[in-house]
Amino acid sequence: MDLVDVYQTGGDYIIKNPSSLLAEKTIKIESISPHGDFIDDFESRELTLGELVSKGEVIIGSGLIYSKTDDEVPQETQVRVLTASNMSLRTGRLEFGSKMIHLREDYPIASNYTVQESDIIICTSSGSLRHLGKVSWASQNYTGLLIGGFLSLIRAKDRRLGLAIYYRLMSK
Repeated sequence: MDLVDVYQTGGDYIIKNPSSLLAEKTIKIESISPHGDFIDDFESRELTLGELVSKGEVIIGSGLIYSKTDDEVPQETQVRVLTASNMSLRTGRLEFGSKMIHLREDYPIASNYTVQESDIIICTSSGSLRHLGKVSWASQNYTGLLIGGFLSLIRAKDRRLGLAIYYRLMSK
């Protein structure tokens, strides 16, 4: 699964910026990264996301699948399921004011589904084009917050690598 190209220079990870290729075809690329598109300015070695997964630098996991009738409950609990509706397209942050799914309190929580600090959450499947491709950065550990079935989680061993991937995925 290659979502982005990543370069490694020494101990630093840098995402390959495809904008120069696209600019040749008169397509304007805008980035909402606070650092802008500076990646082409660095000499580096290309690595794909698949290579980073193979090397154990990145883990990609799919979202939780649960029984809507047996596991989902109508009242608030400490076991919550994150959906694309909880991801802000504008800010890249997680938002908990809108739709939140709650599971029964005794639902078994596996760590590979819980949202941890520096995780990247991306909507990989949706019935709505508005949600598809949304990406958010987890700014903290979230107890009892699980990623839903239409989301995937990208967890990098190195926070800097995670940020580089996140900023690349934020590009419009």
